[in-house]
Amino acid sequence: MIALKKNPQATKRIDHRTISLIAHIAKIAAKILRRTVEKKIEIYSEKISSDLEEEKELGMELGC
Repeated sequence: MIALKKNPQATKRIDHRTISLIAHIAKIAAKILRRTVEKKIEIYSEKISSDLEEEKELGMELGC
């Protein structure tokens, strides 16, 4: 929480307003997690694609 003065002569707690950075931090964390998951999905999908290509080539060689 960050305290911001409501007026220049603020001396009491009620003369301040607070803002929360939790929502902002949550957005940043969500972006980081999304990027991480997207990268992992991309890596695994490329691996699966290459494995399927190898199986397809092997099947053609065996005449299946």
